[in-house]
Amino acid sequence: MTELESTQGDQFNTFLDVMKSPLFPVVDYKLRRGINILPADYMLYSFINQAFNPLCEYYDCLSLSLCFSNESVYYLLPQRRGKIPLERFNELQMVTGLIIVAMELEKQLSQKEWFTTNQLLERMSNQLSETRMLELFRRRPGQQTQYDLSKIQDEIRKSLIVFDRYAFIQLSKDRQSFQTTPAIYRFIEPLRGLQQESEIPQRLAELIQDGYLVNIDEAARDSVDEDLAESERFSAEEEMDATGDLFASGTHEEEQL
Repeated sequence: MTELESTQGDQFNTFLDVMKSPLFPVVDYKLRRGINILPADYMLYSFINQAFNPLCEYYDCLSLSLCFSNESVYYLLPQRRGKIPLERFNELQMVTGLIIVAMELEKQLSQKEWFTTNQLLERMSNQLSETRMLELFRRRPGQQTQYDLSKIQDEIRKSLIVFDRYAFIQLSKDRQSFQTTPAIYRFIEPLRGLQQESEIPQRLAELIQDGYLVNIDEAARDSVDEDLAESERFSAEEEMDATGDLFASGTHEEEQL
């Protein structure tokens, strides 16, 4: 039995108890990086479940909220009074996430396990108007060249790398296909209450105005580090990669199970 496995039966009545566990720094690192903790992450997930109340108190002191989604996913949300810098999704990433959710809901009927990036791009082309596609991918109107298509594929690939980093999806080794995790349904939260699909663009514009998303022009400056090392050090004083702020409306905290 490893040291990590031996902590599964521990009781965590106070935060001091939590700090004694070798699992705490691992969980804290992942949560503060904006990574979703899934039921499949058995040891980390069980640790959060057992230490939920002390962890909530700890993160509250940092102006963060430890949340538990309807799909049984643990994640952090920054509180409004907090001053921690955030990295937010851009509009293209938000739309891509919503398209993946739609594909996932249909997958439940077809029993498919993995999606290809080409399937995702084809679905986006069918789902969105040509004008909307050009706007999202910052392409000029007119006949699209092979260069334009390559740039669009590259933008999709970058979005999927980001989603994989935060455990919304799992990319294959060749990065040509992916499968979703339960966390993907968090993309729905900001859109709850809408009556028609045609209302989505206006809602996204409101999210940008309210600061939940960055606009496309700002997103053009963003880049993705494809070789992000798991051993990269994190300091509470450094910028926090918290995608959670995007999903603040409609999410909730729950009592320990």
